[in-house]
Amino acid sequence: MPVFCAACGCNNRRSIETKSRGITFHKFPRVIDLRRQWEVAVRREGFVATESSKICSEHFKPDDFDRTGQIVRLRDGVTPTVFSFSSHLKRPVVKRSTKPSRKAVENLPVDLSQHIPEREPQSNDDHSYDLPRSPTYLQARLREALGRVKTLQREKLNAKARERRAKKTIMSLLEDLKEKNRINEELKDRLDFHSGGISVNMAARRKTNEKKTSKKRKKRCVNQDQNDDKETERKQTDHESLEGLPTPTEEEDLTPEERRVAERKLKKLRRKAEKQKQKEMGKKEAEPSKTSSAQTQALEYLTCWSEKREEWKFQKTRQVWLLQHMYDSEKVSDAHFKVLLSYLEGLRGVARDTTAKKAEAIVRFGEGPEEVKGGATDSQKTLRAREVVQILS
Repeated sequence: MPVFCAACGCNNRRSIETKSRGITFHKFPRVIDLRRQWEVAVRREGFVATESSKICSEHFKPDDFDRTGQIVRLRDGVTPTVFSFSSHLKRPVVKRSTKPSRKAVENLPVDLSQHIPEREPQSNDDHSYDLPRSPTYLQARLREALGRVKTLQREKLNAKARERRAKKTIMSLLEDLKEKNRINEELKDRLDFHSGGISVNMAARRKTNEKKTSKKRKKRCVNQDQNDDKETERKQTDHESLEGLPTPTEEEDLTPEERRVAERKLKKLRRKAEKQKQKEMGKKEAEPSKTSSAQTQALEYLTCWSEKREEWKFQKTRQVWLLQHMYDSEKVSDAHFKVLLSYLEGLRGVARDTTAKKAEAIVRFGEGPEEVKGGATDSQKTLRAREVVQILS
């Protein structure tokens, strides 16, 4: 953003030329009274300084600068005084050349009140009926007020956070004292008097802790009961499986080879019992449900790509499932396969090459590689593979 000098008649602009000449640009002060003095010194009618308004260093005296540091700064309370205004901004001075007029001027009594400039009446901004006419000044005042409000809100939040931390530390100290029985009745009354909310909070906190401990105990009891039931069931199955095996008294008469055979039979019986339990609990039925859920998720992914492109996001697992099962008409219907063909047009990289090779293999040999599985016939696979090859070629 270009920077110009705000003084009337000054054409200085921040550039390489002005920088080589040693001209610097300075912001208007934030102090309101000093800012008004600068605005008056500029001699621009109706001028109100903003955050981007600046005055160059040619309008200040050499003593007004502080050049001790790396950056040239103005001293505090300095106002611009060096200006070269045009003739229409200067006040005309009329001199009389006649002798009587010169004598009259010489004989005039000295009156100091004539040399004192009249001060302009300062406006009182605290009242609404004496507001300044410039809207930019009002906007500046509004920005200052909003900034002050933000700082106060931030200080309020920080104070609340400090208060919460102090309460936590006090509560922890009081709990330690109560555990060690160091709080007597007198100290307790004083604490309640000075900070009545803390004792109440402590009681509520104690209740919540008690509830949590009771819940944990109940969970432990339930888990223990479940473990006991499992142990009893296992013992029962072992006892049932050992019915056809020799008893401990009979084992003493067995040879080492007969004992190994008995142990193998026991292991087999235990495995059968576990498989029977798994069938009853429905663990075998969980695997096809997983595959069906993967199928539904992959097809939803494909429909979202075709209908709701803005909400669609790329998912590699869904794409891999579609590429593996796209030749199976039972898992991917004909309608979804048409959408999948349009999806394959945007396929790139290694996935495109591998799918093309698989499709070519199905077309040449009549059946795909080992990875292509499904209940579809060879003719359906070859037809779909030909369509895939046409798109990817």
